[in-house]
Amino acid sequence: MRSIDVNAFKRIIKKYYMISATFLFLALSLLIVLPYLYGRPIANIYDLQFHLTRLQETFLNMKNGDILNLVPDVSTMTFGSIVYPQNLFYPVYTLIPEALIHLLIGNAWISYILFISLVNFLIFMSMFVTTLKITESKVAALFSALLYGFTQFELTYVFVKQDIAQAMALIFVPVIFYGAYLIFVGNYRRWYILSIGMTLLIFTHIISVFMVTIFIVLLFGLLIINKLTKREVFVRTSYFVLSGIVTILLSIFFLGPLVNNYLYAGGITVTKWNLYLSTVNIQQALFNFLPSSNGETTIGVGVSGLMSLIIIFSTFRKFNVLFKYLTGMLIVFFILSSNLFPWQIFNQKLEFIQSPWRFFLIVCYLLALISGYGLAFLLKKDSSIVATAMLVVFILVSSFTAANMYIKQDAADKPNEVKSFVTNYKFFEKFEVKSTILDYLPSKTGNQAGNLLNHSISGLNKGKNIRLSKYEITKNGVKYNAISSKNYSKIILPNIYYPGYHVQINGREIKPKINNDKLLVVPIKNGNNKVHVYYLKTNLQIVTLCISVISWIGIIIFISVMKYRIKSDIDFIHRKIE
Repeated sequence: MRSIDVNAFKRIIKKYYMISATFLFLALSLLIVLPYLYGRPIANIYDLQFHLTRLQETFLNMKNGDILNLVPDVSTMTFGSIVYPQNLFYPVYTLIPEALIHLLIGNAWISYILFISLVNFLIFMSMFVTTLKITESKVAALFSALLYGFTQFELTYVFVKQDIAQAMALIFVPVIFYGAYLIFVGNYRRWYILSIGMTLLIFTHIISVFMVTIFIVLLFGLLIINKLTKREVFVRTSYFVLSGIVTILLSIFFLGPLVNNYLYAGGITVTKWNLYLSTVNIQQALFNFLPSSNGETTIGVGVSGLMSLIIIFSTFRKFNVLFKYLTGMLIVFFILSSNLFPWQIFNQKLEFIQSPWRFFLIVCYLLALISGYGLAFLLKKDSSIVATAMLVVFILVSSFTAANMYIKQDAADKPNEVKSFVTNYKFFEKFEVKSTILDYLPSKTGNQAGNLLNHSISGLNKGKNIRLSKYEITKNGVKYNAISSKNYSKIILPNIYYPGYHVQINGREIKPKINNDKLLVVPIKNGNNKVHVYYLKTNLQIVTLCISVISWIGIIIFISVMKYRIKSDIDFIHRKIE
């Protein structure tokens, strides 16, 4: 039997480093979800059900061949079929691959798990590629990606809270930082990377945009510590502003209507928590390695974070100015995530972020980036790099696998104490369309949520002899048969109003009135009335969509021209050398 040529193996790894790393991350992404491929599904009755329900609308449209309506403005087959404006406030653009996997696989639970695996893979790759470009160190890139991909933040939001959109934000944070790094420190002519990264984050998880924006603004300090000339500071600042403007243009078709609808509603029914009570204490943040089915008690740096902190403390003196500055930012965001920051002062103005522990999104990124950079100082020999990598992978995979197995068992043993429960495939198929979390009703409509979900026209019009015999779902709308014993000038329909909502009665469009609860009010005649409530894109949506389409075409052309010029310059230099 021939012995294995270790040196030949090392040469192959070095030669095909990117391919080798890709296969490693792919394998790890599958290993992470193995505990969930065995046994019955585990379902979170809040976050997971909500996210799968909003995705189900896309899946059903895809299944029905309605390709042009993959991201409908309103949900009619889910969320109680009340013509609910889900995607006007929280779109599913970057989650569409999950619906496609579901269509191909057919099994809702397996599709979701495979999508999680894909998300994990993209988290690994995003961190690996951007860190490699920033540090120019394969060692730093490898270990940063490993520590980032196994962060406690991901464990909490993917497997405990099952908030897949929040977890997906981890994919875009490295891209956004790399884009900002280029503007403030590197080649600022590649400013568009920041724009694209921020736009994708906006399309994925709007609350995370707040945390990341603070992060990017604080990076302005790099212009000061680098001792640049006034002209270079002005140029780099100008490109940063340009990047921000382009970000708005690329996403204006979503942001414009979002702001307009929010202002119209005067507030929405989204869950709001006491910010200070939603922080974590220092002890929990640093030493909470044990998993739990209760997401609020799982927040912390975790095993990967502890490893990162040890590495950072061991190598800090060797850091350059950039990484010393980032270490300072790490401390700042750690404080923002904890009860050391006086969140009581900002409780009303910033209640939309729901919980300050979301700043761990930045904490976990900085921990992984800085510690990977530090580890590159400690590891110089190939043998030590391989041995350390194997040890890190073993520790992180073991801790993650054990955590996931514990989470599943905890949900099975304590169904009345935790937010998750073990179910079966058949129930899971129904479970993912049953969410009744109506976060985007106008705040004044919240007290009528029950009547809306029950399509209770009698509950909204007490003392009036009127009923609905049935309702029928239409594209972006719902039809009612409203049966009345007499003429009424004002009947409240079980539907909210936002700009873009229209009403037809017996085939004739009318201009509805709106009551104090932001519900539609229409006249009804004696007998059978065919009522059709539906949504059409507003003029604002059409205009902003045109702006965004033109902006996307423009940025694609700009990037293509830039790459062509770079290639042409390189070819010209090579010809001159020859």
